[in-house]
Amino acid sequence: MQIKSLLIVLLCSYGFAQEVFIQKDIINYFNEKNPFYYEKVGDIYIKEYNEIFYKGAFDIKLDANYEKKEYPLSTAEFTKAGLRQSLGNGVEFSAAYRKATGTQEYNNIKTSKEGEAIVNLHLPVFNIINSISKNQKNLSLAQQKTKIAKLQSQDKIIKFYLDVSKLYYKLLLHKELLQANRELLNKAYINFAFIDKSIQTGKLPQIALTEIESEIINRKQRVVLTNMQFQKVFYSFLQYLNISKKDFDAKYTLPELPKQSSLELLQDQAVQTAFKNSLLLKALHVKEKEITIKQKYNEVKKYPKLDVNFYGVYDLQYKEGYKATFDFNLPLQRSSYKGQKGAYTKETLLLQNRIALQKSKLRTAIITVLQEIKTKKEIINLAKKEVTLKQKVEDAQRRRYKLGIGNLLTLNQREIITLQAKQKLLSEYYKLIEKELELKYILREPL
Repeated sequence: MQIKSLLIVLLCSYGFAQEVFIQKDIINYFNEKNPFYYEKVGDIYIKEYNEIFYKGAFDIKLDANYEKKEYPLSTAEFTKAGLRQSLGNGVEFSAAYRKATGTQEYNNIKTSKEGEAIVNLHLPVFNIINSISKNQKNLSLAQQKTKIAKLQSQDKIIKFYLDVSKLYYKLLLHKELLQANRELLNKAYINFAFIDKSIQTGKLPQIALTEIESEIINRKQRVVLTNMQFQKVFYSFLQYLNISKKDFDAKYTLPELPKQSSLELLQDQAVQTAFKNSLLLKALHVKEKEITIKQKYNEVKKYPKLDVNFYGVYDLQYKEGYKATFDFNLPLQRSSYKGQKGAYTKETLLLQNRIALQKSKLRTAIITVLQEIKTKKEIINLAKKEVTLKQKVEDAQRRRYKLGIGNLLTLNQREIITLQAKQKLLSEYYKLIEKELELKYILREPL
């Protein structure tokens, strides 16, 4: 019976067990319900719908016309309905039915009583040769802007993730600082028990109890203040996850602050990774693509405008007929073409300069952060030795006090000094993590 009860307790405990919240769990709260996250991605949706807008230039369109006139010397009626679609490179195809009766002074159209079917193919010759049209240019540029928006949003998300990660590790730091202050308070309680026992046996005067009680109050205040800082960071962290503290506490528990470096990279390897992953460099290359599209469309301007139209008609009474038209326009000076060509050439050079400049900045930033990480590791090693030495001195002073050859004031001071050394070490661990997160941001490691 006891075994059965124990199993029930164990199963219940397992069912309500909390998960350890690790850094990668932050990503689980990056969704559209999170206003901090949506702010980073909202522009993508705008650009995608703008892209759909420009795709509308290639939609099939229904055209319909009806005209009726009654003038003093003539009457006429005109009806037309059909479909029209742009096929790319400026080519346009249309098919329609039309019927015209009476006198049509303004368009010279005349059909039989049954009307006629008409098919038209519009061919802008030099747009076809250059494989570009205004509609294609607008759509291609909209697609490039969507790519840039996605890259910019991805950059914002990675930065947001690493900023929240810094806050996460800051929370772990304050959790351990709080624990260290609680341990300091616990030492005061241990000292209180020793003093109380020593007073009862006549080894210490009654005033010693007052001294330790004063120290306990002081250390309780330290715990309260440290806990306040911990809670402040906790709520700041939770707001970015868009989760309540009650729900977080019900599901998760916090681990200790990591004490080992999680990143080992050579400088050249880090530089190449940064060049490969840099979202700004990718965005600049997309900008180059934009200029290429504009240049391609601008090239059409150096040619004459030559639009060819082929019409085929089939009248239900008069049978088939054909018509071809040519629309020719030659700019003699082509200032628009030359001006835009020069502007696009200079813009390309400027982008290439920005790419080179960004690579130089990335290389310098990586060298700097790697050096800072190396320095932090050296400081941590020294801080660990300092904690060990301070702890030894504190332990020695505690033994002296218990043997009656030391005093409480000195022991309290040594305990505070040891605490300060531990706090310094914990802060250096956090600073190392901060630098490693900065490096990861420079490397733009994907989430």
